[in-house]
Amino acid sequence: MQPEDIVLQLKKNGTFDDLRKHLLTEFQNGEEGQKFLNKLKLFMEDMIANDPTLIEKESSSFHEIVSAELER
Repeated sequence: MQPEDIVLQLKKNGTFDDLRKHLLTEFQNGEEGQKFLNKLKLFMEDMIANDPTLIEKESSSFHEIVSAELER
């Protein structure tokens, strides 16, 4: 059995999704998840402070601008 076959089997029986959800919840509730959210909040506050017109833009434009800034 190949690793790809194992992953496919886990996806078929729902184990992969259950594990993904568990790991995400663990991250979100843990210290690292809280640090990440705080950094993201500060990042967004800084972006809006530097350009208050961002909150008036359409969601697709806002998303493009934020995504481009995050990739820097």
